[in-house]
Amino acid sequence: MDKPRIKLKTEFFEEDGNIVGLAPQINVSSFGDTLPDARRSLQEAIDLWIEGCMEMGTLEQVLEEDGFERLSDGTWAHRLSLAQEDMTIAIPEKSFA
Repeated sequence: MDKPRIKLKTEFFEEDGNIVGLAPQINVSSFGDTLPDARRSLQEAIDLWIEGCMEMGTLEQVLEEDGFERLSDGTWAHRLSLAQEDMTIAIPEKSFA
């Protein structure tokens, strides 16, 4: 049997001269000087996150709480979005006083 897998969305962006990698579904991030470096760094951070959850015996619980479900092939997949949208919300000026 293959190793169980987790299917994650990742995003990469530039911040302060670094490339930041983010796996928002599990709130894990890392960075690198280049996009390939950031990918490797994010993979390592995700591996450490998984390892930490496994050591505490909480991986399955954490994944379920984060909206993942185990598929018949053993892969953990995040719930499907009905829509993904950008929203702009007005902030009252007094918030910055």
